[in-house]
Amino acid sequence: MREKRSHFKSKPSHRSTYQTQHKFNQKQRLPVDKKRNKQSEPFVFSACGRDFNQLSLAQQLVFILALSALVSSVEATPKKQSGTNTETQKALVSQTQTFFSQPSNASTTGALSLYRPVTQPVPGLLLKPIDMSHTLTIQPVTGTIRDCKQKTNGVSAGKICVIKDKKYLLKVCEEGDGDRYSNILLGMHNLYFVRENIGIDTPRIKLVHEKNGRYISSSGDVMKAEKYLASEFIENFTGFKSIITQCTRSVIKLNHRKGSTPDQWQIKRAIREKVVEQIGEAGIAKLAVAGTFVQDLVMNEGNWGVANGKLVVIDADHSPQSVEEYLTEAMKMPGNINFDFSIQTLEHMASTYSQMLHKRPIHFHPKVDFTVENYEFLVSRFLTACTQAIDKIKAIHPHLPSDKPSKLVNGVLSNTLRAQFLDYTHAESISPPSPLLGP
Repeated sequence: MREKRSHFKSKPSHRSTYQTQHKFNQKQRLPVDKKRNKQSEPFVFSACGRDFNQLSLAQQLVFILALSALVSSVEATPKKQSGTNTETQKALVSQTQTFFSQPSNASTTGALSLYRPVTQPVPGLLLKPIDMSHTLTIQPVTGTIRDCKQKTNGVSAGKICVIKDKKYLLKVCEEGDGDRYSNILLGMHNLYFVRENIGIDTPRIKLVHEKNGRYISSSGDVMKAEKYLASEFIENFTGFKSIITQCTRSVIKLNHRKGSTPDQWQIKRAIREKVVEQIGEAGIAKLAVAGTFVQDLVMNEGNWGVANGKLVVIDADHSPQSVEEYLTEAMKMPGNINFDFSIQTLEHMASTYSQMLHKRPIHFHPKVDFTVENYEFLVSRFLTACTQAIDKIKAIHPHLPSDKPSKLVNGVLSNTLRAQFLDYTHAESISPPSPLLGP
């Protein structure tokens, strides 16, 4: 089914620095701040609780105000268009299959090729996870797929095709049960996660089935494959690798006219300025935040880029398996990313983590989903590391401009992330083992 199977299954050493030996204990909870959770616990009115008339005047007032805010938020949310596609979608539902034996009660609806982050939940109301499990439904494309070409970039097997007049990159799906190390299953989860929980744009993706499907391998052999993950091409997308090439050539030409030779620092600064021009300092911060959850994102030049003034992540199929590994890999992010941070970068990162605490992790598949406890724990740790780094830099380098990128900022953040890891491992050494993130 796939070319070079080792590309999919022989990467555990790249995904993590070590394999945890702890067994999953459903009763064991991570050291989440109980006081913070208790104070932020929302007031919920339901038929299972007290009658509305039995509530105090203050509680009735809180409920009415919260309900009013929810109604306003719903009315302000743009409604999806429904047209002739409705009947087509209904026709597809009866023919669809499920992926990784995950039940689904809804078909994949039509959408733009580039998703936008959802609106923030109303503060004070019960936070609910966004359910993306319906996207595990496989859509048949036999008869509608055409103009397929050989896939030349990347190590994963697949092809480039047109489906219903739209261009897609099709990546071959693995056979058998998926787990947290499955490229397709984890890759889908991570794309939805960075979109919904971090606020980064991603391409439209869907699982498709082509009866008697074929693709051409890099060696020219014709291979069989019927199940693919289809990722729609994004208009005006420029990958980071292309940005590096363009900026390097521009700097070399400019220095050639002056009769000088550019150094690496000059090229690196030009690349950063070009990216900031496109996505702003907040875009670099969101990329860094995503890099603390998706392991090879920031150091793989083909995983992200820009489109229409927005940061776009197109591939995110590597993540650690346990909380310990997340903390370990996160402290490497400041050194692996291609940009020097500024104090403003850290402030944007802290703002993004704060917003993430007002969300719940997406619901996609039990083998790759975060638990609420693990999600809140990691986000809280990363937020603490950012705020500590900001305080330390301002104390040690009070004259450093907040908008000036500097490698020392990356170094301080790496140290504060390391401190969070050491604090956690010390706590674990005197307490029962923590659970894995997957089975």
